[in-house]
Amino acid sequence: MLGLAPAGTHPAGSAVATETDDQAEGPSRASIARLERAIARLDGATASILGRGARLDPETETALLAIVGEVSMGLLDEAAARSEDLATRLAEGI
Repeated sequence: MLGLAPAGTHPAGSAVATETDDQAEGPSRASIARLERAIARLDGATASILGRGARLDPETETALLAIVGEVSMGLLDEAAARSEDLATRLAEGI
């Protein structure tokens, strides 16, 4: 005879959350501020390129999509690092 699992237990094959307390609290203010600064630099760099009538190259567009993906997954430090690197590359004309 099959019975119900006692409260607080998880039958085999069930999904359970594995977040740590830090992850559950969300991103830190420092991470958010870093990302905001990086995005502001990136915005200025892309505006400068587009303002001259030039287009963004496919590598830049791919990096921008990666940044959007990282932000949507809550990977703000990774998104900030990628944004900083991309802004530097664009500002240096690399």
